[in-house]
Amino acid sequence: MPSPSWRCAKKIHLPLSAYKDLKENTRIKKAFYFYPHRFDAPSIDTLEDLKLPIYKIPSGEVTNLPYLRKIGKTAQKSDFINGMATLKEIGVALNVLANAGTKKENITVLHCNTEYPTPFEDVNLRAMLTIRDTLKIKVGYSDHSFRY
Repeated sequence: MPSPSWRCAKKIHLPLSAYKDLKENTRIKKAFYFYPHRFDAPSIDTLEDLKLPIYKIPSGEVTNLPYLRKIGKTAQKSDFINGMATLKEIGVALNVLANAGTKKENITVLHCNTEYPTPFEDVNLRAMLTIRDTLKIKVGYSDHSFRY
């Protein structure tokens, strides 16, 4: 029997048809691309049919090695959100992706603070330099500092 958390998550999942509609709307509006998170192995399979140009790996999956291997096997470009991960955890995750088939040059680590919204004094943009220089990887920023 599925766990209560799975039933709750199932209630908030979008059906595949909604993802198809969102992707089409992105194309019509000439947006750069549609960029959904894939939080588990089944969602990787479900969204694979949409032929999206890039994977967005959420910060909560940094240590989920089977998940990372599955994405790595696709050999697709991937944005990897570091969240609260240590440099060692990021390094392990990058190696798992690369060993599974994704070229390191196709991976970008997006520095991110997990506090919503992130206070400006906690943004720590210099962390991107540390990640880039230590792990020899492309870096970017996933911003949560916006205030409504």
